[in-house]
Amino acid sequence: SDYCSIFEGQWQGKIVAVKLFQGPKHRKFFQEEMLVMACLAGPSLSSPQLLSALGFVLDDALAACAIVMDYMPSGDLYRFLQRYPNLSWNDKYFMAFEVTLGLRYLHTLCILHRDLKGANIFLDQQCQPKIADFGLSVILHDGEYERHDELLVGSFPYMSPEVLIDIIYSPKSDIYALAMVFYELLLHNEPFQGLKKDVITQYVLSGKRPHLGERGDIPSAFN
Repeated sequence: SDYCSIFEGQWQGKIVAVKLFQGPKHRKFFQEEMLVMACLAGPSLSSPQLLSALGFVLDDALAACAIVMDYMPSGDLYRFLQRYPNLSWNDKYFMAFEVTLGLRYLHTLCILHRDLKGANIFLDQQCQPKIADFGLSVILHDGEYERHDELLVGSFPYMSPEVLIDIIYSPKSDIYALAMVFYELLLHNEPFQGLKKDVITQYVLSGKRPHLGERGDIPSAFN
């Protein structure tokens, strides 16, 4: 990530992941992510499909702050798909279903992820997908269905038309990104791979979507 680094560490005798934010200008990302992850803390609010925080660290002297999280030995979904090009359809069904459950749960808590993609979905030892990286997420207030932002945030290949046109984020824009994650699961590649941002924008606004090619082995449930 451009605003943080992730390290492996030890905490209470177990291996953990430490997400370090360094410098005053990056503290806002820490604060946003900490706020969302705090909403997901506790046995009554945690979800097996979401990566939860074990603790938070602030060091004013070093102008650094960190989030301590469970260590995900299988890495992120994007790299996992690169390592396992022959992943079974049953595994893909399972991952698609679990990520969908995680996103649905976020939305029930009025949380928009705003940067859902394979690189922000991590897998534990049993390959249970967990949505992570809430630094760009927002919590909607009572009666608020969407959020209009002044700055474009997220990853271009996963941005919906309304995000690209008016910078409007809603559950619908997260669901569009979810569809792009399904594309990753199908073809083991990012959507619009190799295309520049302006070309992606032109394609999406004209109604074009990533092409699945001529593969004949894709189950009808994914078509």
